[in-house]
Amino acid sequence: MTLTSSTIRTAGGLAVEVLRGGHGIKLVYLPPASVASVDDPFANALAARFEIFAIVAPDTSDPTQLDHVHSVHDMALIYDDVLGALGLTNVPVVGHGVGGTLAAELAAHAPQRVAKLVLLAPPAPEHGLIRRLYRIGAPTRVIAAESGGSSHGPQFAELATGIASCDIEIVPGAGDTIANQHIDAVIDAIDTHLRGKAPGAHDGLLIKHIEDLPWHEVRVMLVKGVRSVVKNRFVDFGEHRTICHTWYDPGIALAKHSHFSEELIYVLSGGIHIGEVWCPEGTAIVLEPGTYFGPIVAGPDGAYLLESFPGIGVRSGQDRTGFDDLAARLGIEPLPDPPFNPPVAT
Repeated sequence: MTLTSSTIRTAGGLAVEVLRGGHGIKLVYLPPASVASVDDPFANALAARFEIFAIVAPDTSDPTQLDHVHSVHDMALIYDDVLGALGLTNVPVVGHGVGGTLAAELAAHAPQRVAKLVLLAPPAPEHGLIRRLYRIGAPTRVIAAESGGSSHGPQFAELATGIASCDIEIVPGAGDTIANQHIDAVIDAIDTHLRGKAPGAHDGLLIKHIEDLPWHEVRVMLVKGVRSVVKNRFVDFGEHRTICHTWYDPGIALAKHSHFSEELIYVLSGGIHIGEVWCPEGTAIVLEPGTYFGPIVAGPDGAYLLESFPGIGVRSGQDRTGFDDLAARLGIEPLPDPPFNPPVAT
């Protein structure tokens, strides 16, 4: 498999090299050092099974790049910007060595970017990362050698304890050169983790009970002084489709907005205003891609909706014309949105 090199310029003006190649599941690879090249054996082995985007870390010996990188926080934001420029959201991320540390930082800083996480022979997490591990919502696999400096040790226990969903796989017979001498075993471990089925999935059939699914708060505001939320229960979440139950607390309002994909909304109970139109229980709403709708205002009993999108339902735009005045009339005070920890993609 032949990789090609291209340069992505971030919104912050930094030029970042990205190696691309392969077919299949899209996968972001963060190699262990800035010396990664199109001839890298491990990157090419990944490209034999996946469509990979290998992001080469900025060269901090280059003064023009050093100005952009002062901490791991900067690195995480740079990777977030690069994935945004590539149009990648909710994708698997594999980090090798120091690249594993940076992959974990990306998953902690921008959890919406990372669907599943693989940390290959990562170094011990430093204290700043340890404090941020709780923000990683992506199912995570640590792949470690049986012996040598990259072998299983206390640092992996820290990762497994700090990340909500994390397992550790030891590659038998592997040492410090795990990624070079045990390529097939490592790629198999990555493949198994990425293609693993979510609970309830059985050969094309997905069966879940809504009460078994956790709530994810996605919007928070004060409505007449009361903390109020919009929250989702995800029946399915991934690149193929998103199906969720959505609850609006009474009086919640959202500005007019649109999505990249089409959307089906069904009002299960309560009701919402969409602009001037009241949509009570039993109402079905169908939206074409890019259609603006709203503002949305939940009724006095709140609203319970069933929503379905192809893909992950990313917003394509927002129109706040007149919304601030409406929010003021309704007694709404915005609060920061909570970090979004994506559920397991199916």
